[in-house]
Amino acid sequence: DLGVLVIGSGAMTHNLRALDRNEGPIEPWAQDFTNWMVDKVKTHDINALLDYRAQAPHAIKAHPEDDHLMPFYVALGAATDGYTPDLIHDSYEFGNLAMTALRFYDQDNAKTAA
Repeated sequence: DLGVLVIGSGAMTHNLRALDRNEGPIEPWAQDFTNWMVDKVKTHDINALLDYRAQAPHAIKAHPEDDHLMPFYVALGAATDGYTPDLIHDSYEFGNLAMTALRFYDQDNAKTAA
């Protein structure tokens, strides 16, 4: 149905052992992984997203376990075919914890606020 908002809460990267508690610069591996994921969302490459552990750069380092990335797939799966992706937030905490937020919406059925 239309008019439903599904929110998937997790982190685009989630490796607690690799966190930099001193808030150093963004680590390249985290940025590479996040950029790859966002690119695959924007190009609708669902097969690559589903096979991220084999295809994405630094996938195992970015997600030693899948649990914190699963909400992303729930939200992506709830999107309509031909969704329009929108990067609505992009920041990092502790040098490599990507707090990336994406919106998937149907541009043809999007309602604007009155």
